[in-house]
Amino acid sequence: MKKHLFFLLFPSLIVFVGACNKENSTVSIVYTVKQTSTAGGTFTVNYTSDGGITKTEGSLSNTNWNSLTYKKKIGDFVAFKIQGHSSQATYIARIYKNGELFGETPVDFAAGQVEISGVITE
Repeated sequence: MKKHLFFLLFPSLIVFVGACNKENSTVSIVYTVKQTSTAGGTFTVNYTSDGGITKTEGSLSNTNWNSLTYKKKIGDFVAFKIQGHSSQATYIARIYKNGELFGETPVDFAAGQVEISGVITE
């Protein structure tokens, strides 16, 4: 009887351990901005870095910008805000998860600040 009970409970234990491992798995997040117009301008970015802390980098004038790589857990919330300081420049903002596109939005600074955000999923 004990042997049969073990075989009944063992698959449940495997499923539970597997579910716990998925919750603890991490992904790599990178934030990027790419200029899509010939007009120049500066911009400020706010993004979720390690530990859920919002990091700000301002007066960026590069045509392309990339953040460092941040490790996030499945279920973590990430946000990326871009504020332009020129009504002429246009950009595209993206968040990459493990090198694949997680979210993107066009940035027309005449419209003001834009944001990409979401919860990390598998």
